[in-house]
Amino acid sequence: MKDKFIMILTIALSIFGLLFFLRMRKKDNLSLFYNSFGLSKSKGELAVIADAQYSSLRELGFNKSVLFGTLFGLNKDDLIYVYNIFGKKARSFGGSPFGFIGYKLDLMQWYDKELTGENRMRMYDIWKKTEIQGVNSLIV
Repeated sequence: MKDKFIMILTIALSIFGLLFFLRMRKKDNLSLFYNSFGLSKSKGELAVIADAQYSSLRELGFNKSVLFGTLFGLNKDDLIYVYNIFGKKARSFGGSPFGFIGYKLDLMQWYDKELTGENRMRMYDIWKKTEIQGVNSLIV
């Protein structure tokens, strides 16, 4: 029940963040929702997934259902888009969301710092088709 609540809260916050981003964006708000060649979802949906990844990873004890569930069924192009839209996000010293801002990491670096064992291999299995630099660091 707690995992379901956290997942719903994370998705709601992600949607709110996306809507705020769109409102603040000055040009061509609709381009974020244009479905480019190779993408199975809209760019807006993929941006929400990238935000959900960040929200889950920065929690103390990441939310597996959000972290893996949001990536389920994405094709290579979708994943590359999620990786690119994620960009580099600040990670606190020691991984705690309550610490001082330490350094910015891309999505593969976040996975490398936060995931262990079976979760690293599961994430590698999802991302290996992208051949993104750093994906091989997830191999245990």
